[in-house]
Amino acid sequence: MIFYRKKRRKEVNLIPMINIIFLLLIFFMLTGTIQIKQSSLIEKPKSIYSQNQDLLKNNSILITVDSRGNFYLDNEETSLKKINEELSNTKKSENIFLDLDKRSKIVDLNKIIKVLKEKDFKSIFIRTIK
Repeated sequence: MIFYRKKRRKEVNLIPMINIIFLLLIFFMLTGTIQIKQSSLIEKPKSIYSQNQDLLKNNSILITVDSRGNFYLDNEETSLKKINEELSNTKKSENIFLDLDKRSKIVDLNKIIKVLKEKDFKSIFIRTIK
């Protein structure tokens, strides 16, 4: 009589692989740098008169308008009414930087300019690229 050995099932142990994946995930989370969210939602218009503007000055506010007409105040989505309220609490000497998408409507720009004119801001800059 012939006896056959029972074949043992070889099982793959996934626990060490999961541990390594979690260690790699933790490593990259801890060593990675966190950057300030840039307004990559927009394509800035081109201009031959473009200059480097420093947004890191203490007295500066960034207002962004994307192609769909959404407004952002310092990279946080908001409404025009809330921008109006926020600008009421700021000094008139602060620099206002406007980031506009090149496909945005002029109506949206006019709304922002109207609010800034009502608040009597003097230093308004439209950021462009060369």
